[in-house]
Amino acid sequence: MFGLSREWLLHEGRVVPTALVLSHDEQYVRLAKNCPEALTAALVAGDPCYDRLTASLPHRSRYRKALGLRPGQQLVLISSTWGTASLFGRHPHLARRLLGSLPSDEYRVALALHPNIWHGHGPGQVEAWLADAVRAGLLVLPPNQGWQAAVVAADAVLGDHGSVAYYAAALGRPVVLVRAGRDLVDSASPIAELLDTAVSYELGTPVEDALASAHHAQERTTRVARASVSSRPGRSLALIRQAMYRLMDAEEPAGPPLVEAVPDPVPRPVPPHPALSVTVSRGPTNEYRLRRVPAAALTRTGDQNGGEAGFLMVWESETDSRLSELADVVVCPSADLPEDGDEWCRNVFRHRAGPRTAAYYDADGCVLHVRSGHEFVCTVERSEGAFDPELLVAVLHHRLVRTAGATTPLEQRTTLRIRAGSDATATVTITARRPGPQGIRKGPAR
Repeated sequence: MFGLSREWLLHEGRVVPTALVLSHDEQYVRLAKNCPEALTAALVAGDPCYDRLTASLPHRSRYRKALGLRPGQQLVLISSTWGTASLFGRHPHLARRLLGSLPSDEYRVALALHPNIWHGHGPGQVEAWLADAVRAGLLVLPPNQGWQAAVVAADAVLGDHGSVAYYAAALGRPVVLVRAGRDLVDSASPIAELLDTAVSYELGTPVEDALASAHHAQERTTRVARASVSSRPGRSLALIRQAMYRLMDAEEPAGPPLVEAVPDPVPRPVPPHPALSVTVSRGPTNEYRLRRVPAAALTRTGDQNGGEAGFLMVWESETDSRLSELADVVVCPSADLPEDGDEWCRNVFRHRAGPRTAAYYDADGCVLHVRSGHEFVCTVERSEGAFDPELLVAVLHHRLVRTAGATTPLEQRTTLRIRAGSDATATVTITARRPGPQGIRKGPAR
């Protein structure tokens, strides 16, 4: 463990700390080997941070809601300590890579950087490095708070030799670790054992494959981390408070100290509707599978969504003029329309050269305009599961422009099965017709 060597504990042969709090008995053993003079100051009192994390486990659903996760989505947390051997030091664009590799209907990605990264480089520089990833939906957590709740909320963690990944493993989270810092830690330490046990992050390995391997290794990594995270689980604050009042020669307050759950995470704001690169594959009996990834994570890498050619879906609120001009379809929720919906669609074609279609939508269906002048109103009559009307717009664009051609109408009545993510599955009955009074709302809600 960092800080247990003679160079950190002695000054001119004298022990500096009056009390040295250790989280585990194995640290006491290592202290006896490395600096026996400090044993008189040592106190094995467990880990108060770990105790708060375990006290926070019942609030996992609330933390996930605070981070904006939908049912069925997995949260992948990227955690990095500081230094050139850290995850961020070795792979500064990892967040963007994950966002460009993982379907956004199935995953959200969050980032927790060590405070020394923020303080060493300055917030402006760090934010500049992360700008593309934030525009793609990256949840950036504040330097000192938020990572705790994110660890509890996470389904998997990518980390390094820092403590956050160790806590995550001890809480039962699958971990993928960068091993560049292996030589910086005590070879006999628990973090070294975890680095040797966990799945190693390799740049050439597909992200989803690495996460799958981490899930298979989860029982081993949890066993390794949990064995050494705390020798006094649930008692740390009580033991530390007792020692502090003894040092002050003061009477300790009555009653046990409060072990509080960590507060809800408050990540930095992200765009409500990041532009998406969409690929659609058709299966049997009108079944469509969609894969959507944030376009901002792809635009500077030359990558394609899953290695396939798709189309670019951009929202009215998109501020990147480059993406707006490149868009194949521009969409807007009906409640956010700045004017009558059909007029807004026509203005999309007047002011942007790229889009082939434009659509507005709500829970009841959508109205889709084609640049050629054709218009379609699609009304959802029945849905199942976590149906998202955005998916319907994407399928209609695909059918009209990519498959059937812009001038070929849909069947007057058809049933589609749309899949995007493990739980975003719906069977929807729609009617295709010319827009009229019976169509869905054409303008913003009044």
